[in-house]
Amino acid sequence: MKRKDKVRLFSQEEAAFCCWGATVLRKHVRNLAREILGVRHNDDPECIHRMRVALRRFRSVLPLFARCLPRKQRRRWKKALRQTAGALGAIRDTDVQIAFVRTSLHALEDERDRPGVARLLLRLQQRHQHLRKPVLAA
Repeated sequence: MKRKDKVRLFSQEEAAFCCWGATVLRKHVRNLAREILGVRHNDDPECIHRMRVALRRFRSVLPLFARCLPRKQRRRWKKALRQTAGALGAIRDTDVQIAFVRTSLHALEDERDRPGVARLLLRLQQRHQHLRKPVLAA
């Protein structure tokens, strides 16, 4: 049985570069992992924000070390990171909208407007719960 994967040999300089790359990527993975529990438990909307920032930083560094990773692994990582970022973006937008509507609700002077704004807040909260499913899956 032949292996289709080619083993790539690195020069000493390339190996040192890839070791440094592994250190850098590991730091970004740790930053991502640090936020996972907060995102899962939905404790604080800032966890989602921090995870999006960590994802964006990880995604920006990954191409620098592309030659150090097998092509299939790179593709899988890029796809998973893109899906996770998309799911987090949608839920973060909803978090911002909820915060705005909540603040607006408390600032309303006309009592007749409260039921409509409260209804909007309820719908946004329901949307937030619906959007959590893809985030948890990602």
